[in-house]
Amino acid sequence: MIRFRQYIQLAAVLFSIVIPVVVSAAQPSTTLPEQRSTPKWRAERHAEKVAQAKTGKAELVMIGDSITHYWEKQKTYTERFAPYKTLNLGFGGATTQTVLWRLQNGEIDGIAPKLVTLMIGTNNSGRDSAPDIALGIETIVAELRQRLPESKIVIFSVFPRSNPRTKGDFERVQAINKLLPAIADNQYVFHVDINQNFLDAKGQLRPELFGKDRLHLAGAGYDVWYQALQPILKEAGLKGAQSTPKAAATPIIRLWPIERVGGEPNRLKEVYRDSHGRKQLCGVLDPYLTVFKADSDNPTPAVVYCPGGAYKILDLQPPLIQWLNAQGITVFMLKYTIPDKPDAAFEDIQRAMRLVRHQAKQWNIDPDNIGVIGNSAGGHLAARLTQNYLQQGYDSIDPADAVSCEPNFAVLQCAAYFQGRKMDKEFDAERFHMKTKVAPTFLTYAKDDKFSKGGMEYAKRLKAAGGSIELKLFETGGHGMSGCDWFTPAAQWLKAQNVVGVSQ
Repeated sequence: MIRFRQYIQLAAVLFSIVIPVVVSAAQPSTTLPEQRSTPKWRAERHAEKVAQAKTGKAELVMIGDSITHYWEKQKTYTERFAPYKTLNLGFGGATTQTVLWRLQNGEIDGIAPKLVTLMIGTNNSGRDSAPDIALGIETIVAELRQRLPESKIVIFSVFPRSNPRTKGDFERVQAINKLLPAIADNQYVFHVDINQNFLDAKGQLRPELFGKDRLHLAGAGYDVWYQALQPILKEAGLKGAQSTPKAAATPIIRLWPIERVGGEPNRLKEVYRDSHGRKQLCGVLDPYLTVFKADSDNPTPAVVYCPGGAYKILDLQPPLIQWLNAQGITVFMLKYTIPDKPDAAFEDIQRAMRLVRHQAKQWNIDPDNIGVIGNSAGGHLAARLTQNYLQQGYDSIDPADAVSCEPNFAVLQCAAYFQGRKMDKEFDAERFHMKTKVAPTFLTYAKDDKFSKGGMEYAKRLKAAGGSIELKLFETGGHGMSGCDWFTPAAQWLKAQNVVGVSQ
C-alpha cells in the first residue's frame, strides 16, 4: 500500500510537470515567466525591490534591462528621480520572460503608481523573432494593466544599438519597434518613440550618447532620455517635473508605415543642402510631427503647423512656435514630403490632423479645438485642408483614419498659390471650391507680396460663400511680412474665436 501511494504521488508530480509544458508548447517563450536568480546580485536586487514596493510609496516605476538599471549609476539620479518616489525595476540582462516573473513575484505588489515606463526587448533580439518579442511586451503590458489598473503605461521604443561585433543589431531593434504602436490603446497604454534623439541626420547612432559597446548609454545619453521624460512625467501628474529646456529633446509622431516611405533606409531620413553657409532642409522622405506642448494642466487647443518653402524646402520658424505656445496652444510641427510633392504633402496633412485628434488625450489637447497654421506654401497647404478635408487622399491604415481631419480654425500667413503653383490663373477654384464648410480663418499679407492678390480673392470668395474670414493687410513687408506685427491681430482673433482664453 505504501508503494502504491508513493507511485500515485510520483505520477501526480510528473503530471503537474508535463501538463504545463504541453499546454504552453504553442506559446512563444517570450510570453512565459522565467526566474533568473544567478548571479547572486539578481536575487538580492529582487528582494530589495520587493521590499521597496511594500512601502507603497512609488509614483513612478521604470521597468527594463541594464539601460534602465544603470540610471542608478548616474550622479544625477537621486536628484532627478527622488521627487517622483521612483521604483527602478531595471535589471541587467533582463528579457521579457524575466520581467514577467518579477512582476508576478512581488515587485509591484502594494503600489499604485501614476506612471509606469517600460523599455524591454533588446536582450531578446539575438534569439527571438520581432513578433514574438512584441507579443512578450504585450503580455507584460497585460500583466501591468491587471495589477495596476489605474496607472498610465508608456512603452518606449527599444533604443537603437549597433555593436560592430554583432551584425544586424540596428535592424533587429527596428523590426521590434515597428510592432509596438499596435500595443497602445492611447487611454492607459501609450507608445513613445524618442529614438530620433539618439541618431544623427544620416540616421546613425550619435557616438557621444553611447558607451563603447554602442548599446549602453553614456551620461549624455541619459541626459537626452531624462529631458524627453519631462513632458511625460508632467502629463502623468507627477510633482516636481521640470520645464523642458529649449534645447531638450521633443517627441515626434511618424505619419506612415515604414513600407509606404520606402523601407527602413528612409526612416526619418532628411536631406539638407548648404545655402549661403546655412543648412537648409530640402528633402523629407518619412514625414513626421514634432510636438511642442503648451504648459497647462487642462486640455489645450492645438495646431498642426505647416512651414513654408515653395514645396521645395522647409523653412522652420521657431519664433512662431514659441508665440503659439505662449498663447497656450500645443504645436504639432509637420515636416511634410518635399521637394515638389504637393499632393503627397496634402495626404501628409490629412493624416497628421487625424493622428493628432486620435491621440488628443495622450497630448492633453482638446480634440474639438485643433486648427492649422501655415506660412507661404505651408499656408497654401493648410488652406487646402480646410477646403478638402472630405477628400479621400489615401487608403485607411488604422483606427486613426476613422477620425475627422477637419480643422476647427485656420491661421494663414502670406499663403501662396491661390492663383496656382505657376501663378497662371485668376484663381485656383479647383482646389479652393468653397463647396464645403470651411473653418473660421485668419489671413494676413503685406500688400507688396505678389501672393496677396490671390489671397484677397480667396477671402472675397470665402466670405461670399458664407464662410468666416478675417483679412489683415499691411502696407509693406513683402513675402514673409518683414517688420509686420501680425501676431497681435492674430492673437486677438484667436481670443475672439474662443480658441484661447476659454476656461476648461
